[in-house]
Amino acid sequence: MRFTEREYRDYEARRMSRHPNWTTRILNNPIACEQESELQQQIATHCQIKEWYCERSAMHKPTTNGTGSLDFKIAMPNGKMLWLETKRRGSKTTPAQNNVIAHLRKLGHWAEVVWSFEEFLKLVNQTTQPPK
Repeated sequence: MRFTEREYRDYEARRMSRHPNWTTRILNNPIACEQESELQQQIATHCQIKEWYCERSAMHKPTTNGTGSLDFKIAMPNGKMLWLETKRRGSKTTPAQNNVIAHLRKLGHWAEVVWSFEEFLKLVNQTTQPPK
């Protein structure tokens, strides 16, 4: 059986959303932020301090770039690119966002979801380490 591109993205989104660690991170994250806007501001400030190129989607509309678009596109040293979705405590990604994340990962991009600034810092510290 062969999947169309759309069927494959839908399949990956469903598979990713059922991953046991995914749900655990949403519900049992003691350091998850209460306000998504606060988390986004912390991330944007961090990127500015590090002098990373950072594009941030507007929060005042459900989508400003396209259905399922992620909150951040962050270009870091050594050609590293991070696509990032931020969520507040108890929230989860939409099916459209799951499709985008699955598609980006299929293309070899780094796409992640974070619920706290601490998760973001851990992620970027891991991402920006030089190869060994």
